[in-house]
Amino acid sequence: MTRATALKGISWLSGICAFISLFVAWQLRTVWEDYKDPWGYVLIALWAVAPPVWFLAEYVFWPPAAGHHDERTRHLHDLARNIWLALVVVLAVTMDLKWPGIEH
Repeated sequence: MTRATALKGISWLSGICAFISLFVAWQLRTVWEDYKDPWGYVLIALWAVAPPVWFLAEYVFWPPAAGHHDERTRHLHDLARNIWLALVVVLAVTMDLKWPGIEH
């Protein structure tokens, strides 16, 4: 499998999973509130861990190419990181999750 094929597939899969996660987060807040703890935390944990693991695996199995492709890869990683961090924050706010041990 080429790097471009893997990136395209992971991009589509990540986008679909992000929309599903947002839907689940909304349901955990409004309909399934009894299940928000622990499932809300599991959802956040998956999104907090999975993308960095993917970036590590991508770096190990498909090292950056030299030249233009390297710059493009860096730019894509920057975009993906920003979207990923925003998604984690939106999920946490949508589910109204609290940090354990902190009184609100």
